[in-house]
Amino acid sequence: MVFGFIKKLTGKDNDLVKEGDELFNRGDYDKALAKYKKALKINKNNGDAKGGINNINKIKSLKEEGIRSFSNGNYNLALNKFEDVLKLNPNDKEAKDKVNEINIELRRLDKIRTLKEEGKRLSNNGDYTNALKKFEEVLKLNPNDKEAKNRANEIKSILNKINSLISEAENYLNKNEFDNAINKLEEVLKLNPNDDKVKNKILEIKNNIWKFEIDKMDISNYRKFIINTKMSLIKIKKHLTYMLRS
Repeated sequence: MVFGFIKKLTGKDNDLVKEGDELFNRGDYDKALAKYKKALKINKNNGDAKGGINNINKIKSLKEEGIRSFSNGNYNLALNKFEDVLKLNPNDKEAKDKVNEINIELRRLDKIRTLKEEGKRLSNNGDYTNALKKFEEVLKLNPNDKEAKNRANEIKSILNKINSLISEAENYLNKNEFDNAINKLEEVLKLNPNDDKVKNKILEIKNNIWKFEIDKMDISNYRKFIINTKMSLIKIKKHLTYMLRS
């Protein structure tokens, strides 16, 4: 009678392990664990049941570590943990979703890092307009990025100052106050030494001051102007010819 009962149980533990394996592959670890434990009650030496329980415990531990690492912002470590879960069970949906979520976050962070580097490079080269665009792109990806906020505010302040100085320079030019206009433009160059447009504008003003001075003076002051400004004979000849014809 006892022998018959034992015979009836033979192979039952393996059937339970197979059921547990199916549940394990579906990610239903609690039910799988129950099957493996039941198999061990029938046969405490069933290695497959022990292995299944061990894998479930590993997976639960890896997931806990992965979630904790993700919450702390340690995304690479979190990624490693969930990838380890998939080595144990490639069908684990939660692990797949987490890997995908982490990779998206890592790409976002990499994009932010690249945009900041580009923004700093453009800012150092005096290209404030495009630098500002880079930091504003960062803030679209992460509105709470303090560095991007500070950089954007600094650049806006510089651009406002530059625009104000250029506007003042234009007003002085309209009033033919060339020295004041040049002074304002030179202040722009202190903020942005690489501004070729402003450099060329200063050079243009300096090269054309003598034309304005000749046009506004009468012939009696012409000799004095020539001596003071040391104008070239070629320039003098051209303007004398023009005045005599008019």
